[in-house]
Amino acid sequence: MNIQQQPITKNEQNFEKNQNDTFQYRLHKQYSVQQNKWCKAIAFNKNSTILAIGCNEIIKLYEFKEGDLKLFKSIQGHSFDVNCLKWSNYQNQLISAGYDGKILFWSINSINHQKLIMKFVIHSLSITCLIMNTQENFLITGSMDQTIQIMNQNYQKFDWNTFQVIKEHVDTIFALSLSQNQKKLISCGYDNLIIVLENNGLATQKNYWIVKQKIITNVHGYRLCFLKDYLFAFQPYNKEELWIFDDQNLQKQFKSSKIIQIKSECDDFASLFPQQFIQNKRIILSKNGNFIHLIKFLDQDDFQVIQEIDFGDQCIYGQLSPNGKYLVTWDNKSNFIQIRLLDEQQ
Repeated sequence: MNIQQQPITKNEQNFEKNQNDTFQYRLHKQYSVQQNKWCKAIAFNKNSTILAIGCNEIIKLYEFKEGDLKLFKSIQGHSFDVNCLKWSNYQNQLISAGYDGKILFWSINSINHQKLIMKFVIHSLSITCLIMNTQENFLITGSMDQTIQIMNQNYQKFDWNTFQVIKEHVDTIFALSLSQNQKKLISCGYDNLIIVLENNGLATQKNYWIVKQKIITNVHGYRLCFLKDYLFAFQPYNKEELWIFDDQNLQKQFKSSKIIQIKSECDDFASLFPQQFIQNKRIILSKNGNFIHLIKFLDQDDFQVIQEIDFGDQCIYGQLSPNGKYLVTWDNKSNFIQIRLLDEQQ
């Protein structure tokens, strides 16, 4: 691959803070690829052999081999920026959602076969977040139109139908997360609300998800994710803190229980970088301001910030591979897709 010279950024000048020798993600500049278009969505397939990246309205598909990227296809179906990408691993499908409010299903059976197979327009404004349950029969999206849309797969017709519409937020929805047991759904938005929903176990009813709690925060947040069935992390706007909420006593009422000190160094206006928890590595990936934080989830529900990567710019997007081995990012300052490899130290 023809590698172009990258600008020297702060993280090449030892601004990455390693507070513990347990692990560190190290930048491999030889694998970096220049990309001048905005890359707001990044997603690995289940075995980390294909990397999909939304570059403005185009989706670029890369063959991924131990950090090396080889572009094999560019596909386009959106009229504006791609905001979300998610692989349906059971069916070898890539799901994309964008600023145009569309949800597209792509069949990616091999490097030589890609095809648009389904298109849905269920939101009236930009889609900002997209998740699936572990069985991959429910697709959940949040939008600037203030709704959470839940789609259910019809296996007999190989189609998807709107299953439930949740209208509890009164402003843009930024993030969604399902608990590990799939029984709780949380969302956060621009309205300073965290909404906790619980399913009633009756998948045939339209009120499958029921509001159990509304947590009023003094600021909005762009990111949240479950760490355990009773524990989740929330990134408040413009604070050098990560808030932990728990319901360890199983009272069905989450409360703020812990604050982790992290860095920002700017007002963070860049959403679309979901928080991520790699359970087998117990690693939390959380973006705040100019920084990406790698946080170790310790025993007794404790936390340690292991690494802080300063990009010198708030416009950062990225994802960890499913096994936690690779961290892929794009930032508006360097205009490079960067690959970092996990170095676990004993």
